[in-house]
Amino acid sequence: MTLPDGRGGGITALMDVRVLDDVQLPPSIGLNILPRTVVVGPDQGVVFEAIALDFQSGQRLGDISMQWTMLDPSAGTVSQDGRFRASVTPGIYPDAVEVSIISPGPDRVSGETLTARATITILDSASSRSGVR
Repeated sequence: MTLPDGRGGGITALMDVRVLDDVQLPPSIGLNILPRTVVVGPDQGVVFEAIALDFQSGQRLGDISMQWTMLDPSAGTVSQDGRFRASVTPGIYPDAVEVSIISPGPDRVSGETLTARATITILDSASSRSGVR
């Protein structure tokens, strides 16, 4: 390759070039939890859903192992299938429930943990009996 040097001459350089076939851009993966906020009465339950999405294709990623964790155990319990059961202690518990996955693709460094969190509000017994939400 020869490039002009600005003085009427040129600069010549040799370089190796490799052409790679079938190079695929890695997917951008996201994780969401539904619902993101929950309002329940004491000892009531709700089922969370975690959605892993490939942003390039718009497709949900299936067959991914998910880990459910209570970050604030005073809010209640969550099973490994996303079933939440509230405690009997009223209050607002920000980011109390977390779901995580290990990213399956090279887009984010393979093995990176992706997380999503939900906030729980537990009404007092009187509010939950009267239907106030």
